[in-house]
Amino acid sequence: MKIGTRLYLGIGFAILISIIWGGLTYSKINELSNSTDNMHIKTLKISNAAGAIKSDMYALFISMENLVRAEGEEQINKEISAGNFYNKRLLENFETIITEFPTDSKSIELAYEAFLTTKDFRAKIIDFIKQEKKQNITELINNTGKTNLNYMISKTEKMIIDSKERSEIFLTANKVEREKVLLFAGIGMTIVLLLALGSAIFIARGIVIPLNIIVQRIRNLSKGDLKETVNIYSKNEIGLLADSFRDLQKDLIQRTSLLDQISSGDFSSDIFPRSEKDDLGKSFYAMTSTLRNTTAELQESEEKYRNLIEMAADGVLIFQKGKIVYSNKQSANILGYDINELLGINFLDLVISSEQTKITEMNRLRMQGKTVPIMYETIALLKNGETKDIEINSGLIIYEKEQATLTFIRDISKRKESEELLQSYQQRLAHHLANTPLAVIDWNKNFEVSSWNKAAEHIFGYSSNEAMGKNAEELINSSDIDIEKIKINLINGKTNTKSTNENITKEGKIILCEWYNTPILNNKGSFVGSSSLVMDITERTRVETALKREAAFTSLLQKIASTANESPTIEAALQVCLDEVCTLMDWPIGHVYMPSNDETGALMPTKTWHLKDPEKYKSFIEATDISSFKSGIGLPGRIFESKRPSWITNVNKDPGFLRTELIKDLRLKAAFGFPVILENEVVAVLEFFAKIESEPDFKLLEVMANIGKQLGQVVERTRSEEKLKEAVIDAESANKAKSLFLANMSHELRTPLNAILGFSQVLQLEKESLNSEQLENIGFIRESGEHLLEMVSDILDLSKIESGKMDIIKESFNLGDLLNRFPASIQAIVDKKDIKLEVDIDSSIGKINADEKRIKEILYNLLSNAIKFTNSGRTVGIKAYIKQKQAIIEIWDQGRGIDSEDIEKIFDPFEQVGKAKLGNSKGTGLGLAITKKLIEAHNGTISVKSEKDKGSRFTVTIPYKM
Repeated sequence: MKIGTRLYLGIGFAILISIIWGGLTYSKINELSNSTDNMHIKTLKISNAAGAIKSDMYALFISMENLVRAEGEEQINKEISAGNFYNKRLLENFETIITEFPTDSKSIELAYEAFLTTKDFRAKIIDFIKQEKKQNITELINNTGKTNLNYMISKTEKMIIDSKERSEIFLTANKVEREKVLLFAGIGMTIVLLLALGSAIFIARGIVIPLNIIVQRIRNLSKGDLKETVNIYSKNEIGLLADSFRDLQKDLIQRTSLLDQISSGDFSSDIFPRSEKDDLGKSFYAMTSTLRNTTAELQESEEKYRNLIEMAADGVLIFQKGKIVYSNKQSANILGYDINELLGINFLDLVISSEQTKITEMNRLRMQGKTVPIMYETIALLKNGETKDIEINSGLIIYEKEQATLTFIRDISKRKESEELLQSYQQRLAHHLANTPLAVIDWNKNFEVSSWNKAAEHIFGYSSNEAMGKNAEELINSSDIDIEKIKINLINGKTNTKSTNENITKEGKIILCEWYNTPILNNKGSFVGSSSLVMDITERTRVETALKREAAFTSLLQKIASTANESPTIEAALQVCLDEVCTLMDWPIGHVYMPSNDETGALMPTKTWHLKDPEKYKSFIEATDISSFKSGIGLPGRIFESKRPSWITNVNKDPGFLRTELIKDLRLKAAFGFPVILENEVVAVLEFFAKIESEPDFKLLEVMANIGKQLGQVVERTRSEEKLKEAVIDAESANKAKSLFLANMSHELRTPLNAILGFSQVLQLEKESLNSEQLENIGFIRESGEHLLEMVSDILDLSKIESGKMDIIKESFNLGDLLNRFPASIQAIVDKKDIKLEVDIDSSIGKINADEKRIKEILYNLLSNAIKFTNSGRTVGIKAYIKQKQAIIEIWDQGRGIDSEDIEKIFDPFEQVGKAKLGNSKGTGLGLAITKKLIEAHNGTISVKSEKDKGSRFTVTIPYKM
């Protein structure tokens, strides 16, 4: 057999042996590791159980001392209940130790026997309590009880020591076993090296040395050294074993640390399982999670319960054997006691004597398991002797392992007061509903009657039984109101929906009612119904209408009388009459017929109309415009002939109303008319039309007859004025001819003057080609031309004003802003003459409706005049304010003043006074005349006051609207 083959076989055999030997070694090591972990867990359980027993023994010792000091049967019972004389947890901890330790442990048996003795000891204490032998209890506790307790505590400490010793013995044995396994593994590795020959060296380097390192680390690990590491990073089985060792080492470190935390009661961390087969890790993880969750839930539950009880709005009491054993703060507040004062009180002592029998019987039946009301009202007797209405809610519970009664109490004294007050209000409301003249109607959400008072029966004629359940449309019976719109407004929560409309009673009588509707909403704001207050205002309205009618007739007569005096023409007066009568009657059409000037004398239609809807009555208007009437024919002809008012109830049924033949659908019904009379002559006929039938109103016709006579006075005055106007026209024609001549002349002069000024400006630009004398002469030409153009412009403006051609464009602008800005525009003139300008503008001046351009012209004319006639070093000023709805503008100066004989002339055209009159001042004498005309065009006035050598003050007033 070749060496290579033998070598390969040796290597293969060595590898096989190594795999088998390594597997056995790893398996044994893993088994020893698991047994070590189990021993750690068992020791931990024993130690924890023994420690818990010891802690409970100390608690029992303290409870016994408290029991010796207790006074009274109740306090002794309380200490026995609180003391841990026989605790289920003690028994469970003893059973844990017995399970984990061998059963032949003498110390455990002795401790358990002492535990059972303690159980009997508790029974003796209870027996002595029943016999009221407190001295015997004291002796028993001081002698037997404390002896047993000290004995149990010493045995428990012995158990802890025994558990540690047993753990050390086990770990020592385990250590020896591990060393044997490692020795066995080393021998195996040596045999493999011999069989593998030369290749074994290589195998040893890859297996034996790493295994030795692992063995050494395992030995150190078995001694409790968790700090040593295995630094083998190959990817073969040894490398994986080293990785597993490192993982095991890390896991042991983690688990050791976490076990210490758990033993100290810290459950905040988890021990996670290494793999799916790591049942120990899973158990630890489940245990820590459960303990943590349980602890958190218990703490949260306890905190919630405590907060719920202590912060409850109601009082909470717990009774056992009729006495209070628990009370929260609210109970004490309601009953007027401190919490400690309530404990031990019999509940019957907290209610008035008349209620005690009822409550005793209810409690007796409840304890027997019978059905009784869990909630009832009673009257509490407070600590200070006063009484209070309370509400009781009781039920049975188990409290500290005994049956008890849990009772909630609520202070209902304010609710009782509110109920009594509400009852009083309801009685008053019922009285008011029965005696009020207003109909009070309640509707459900479907607008069906749910309440109908006596006044509603009287107003509408339906009894309450007849009205109940009926819909609004069945009872209201109104054609002049949109009921659906009112419903929608109420459903949407709109309050104070008032309406006035006609209604029809059960007997068919038409009445006029005022309705005040209010929605009823629930606490969520949803519509659940509505309530209506109804007042019958038929008679009141009739009286008010009659009074208003009389007042309207009086006002109409006064209005026509005033119109007769003020109207410039008969047409204007007739138009006012048409408008006023149609407005008063609420009739849509009014029209005027007037006699023709030819020999026929027929009544001809005029263009004087009152039309509410021209498009609707277009055909009637067209028919009227082509209709003329002779005396006695048609409505106008009958009035013309009789010289008295006339009335038609329905023109469609009147054969004498001729215009129905021209129009198929007239859309008009009632009509009346009256004549305008001057000295027994009918000078006009007024006719009026309504869209509904109407019976004759004789009072109205009487008033119209008087109006006709008043309008006749307008005709008389108009005829007189026409004669006067003819004379005035002749007088004014000459003046207009003069103004027209001046306007035409001024217009013709401006064209050549503009040309002269233009050429002079062009020549002044040619400075280089002209000498100084020529430039001076051109300057004279330009200055004279500009002066002449200014004069022509003033003449033209005055002519336009006098001829009525001057346009005044009124717009809204801020007069205050204009007055504050304007002085800046003339500042150059002020500075040039070296005078002072004072400005005082009231800040309250705002917008005005006027021609802004013309206001500027007025201000410029007045201020430039003031500057012109004021010497250097002196002062001119402008002041503005509001007074009695007038804008007042004052322009003043410290000039030479105006002579008293000249003051009346300064506003006349072409008049110059003072130095201007003597030729010392340039101007046309038209500035103030134009200024006055412009002010008057704004419905304003101008006045002047002046003193010789002290100056002048011009005052302008213009109507002002904020």
